[in-house]
Amino acid sequence: TLTVTGGDGPIESQGAHPAAGTDAHGVFDGKVDGASTLSYSTADLALTLNGLDPALRYELVLYCDRGRSAYSGADSRWHYGTLSGADSFANASTAGTDRLTTVTANDTTKYNAGYNNPAGYVARYTEIAPGADGEVRLTLKRDVGLKCYTYANALMLRALDNVDTDADGLPDDWERAVFGHLGHGACDDVDGDGLTNAQEFEAGLDAARNVDTDSDGMPDDWERYYLGGTAAAPQADSDGDAVTNAEEFMAGTDPGRRDQPDPNNLNALIVAEPAE
Repeated sequence: TLTVTGGDGPIESQGAHPAAGTDAHGVFDGKVDGASTLSYSTADLALTLNGLDPALRYELVLYCDRGRSAYSGADSRWHYGTLSGADSFANASTAGTDRLTTVTANDTTKYNAGYNNPAGYVARYTEIAPGADGEVRLTLKRDVGLKCYTYANALMLRALDNVDTDADGLPDDWERAVFGHLGHGACDDVDGDGLTNAQEFEAGLDAARNVDTDSDGMPDDWERYYLGGTAAAPQADSDGDAVTNAEEFMAGTDPGRRDQPDPNNLNALIVAEPAE
């Protein structure tokens, strides 16, 4: 839910649509007409978004423009947008804006909103983690040293897909759904079935459960990953390398690739050529 506090609007005759090829055009073209304003006032403007899911990550983008070519250079209309209420976020505003700190590092974006449509700058905050109350706020202020108004033309909020805040190659949503937290890494084998978490994620398998429904000593997910199902017998040699499927599971080798003894270690196996 969006709650607008302060300001005055909407006004359809203030501002201009961002130019093609700009950051703002890429976000809002075909969705929102930038040639109007949510607010046009000397008062500060607070855009409060609530009802956000603390388990998700969001992106928030704002475009502001008065559309007046005279409002540039020494007569620029500087605007400051400050994000608050989030547990964490990244400021990804358009290159050329100034990223400042009001309370939290890089929580404020400054740019000229008087004549912004040619450059199409946006204040962009991404990887936003809402607090437990599910509320974040973007507060807009004008440069009080100038006789100018606060403009706000277009706002976009979206939930992000496949966010990976710990950069382990496993999407946060998947980790939370499977493990309940982000504490395990991609190379871990949490359920001890011979497959890493990354392998189980890529194959759509369950990384938290080790099940052997046919009681053949080989975990079901390991069989599905390497053999395409659970029908293969443990004493079978699926790749014809004289090593049984059960032995390959115990050795941590691929039952779909021919292996040969390592001459330096007769108890180990090394991968040779794929089966024809």
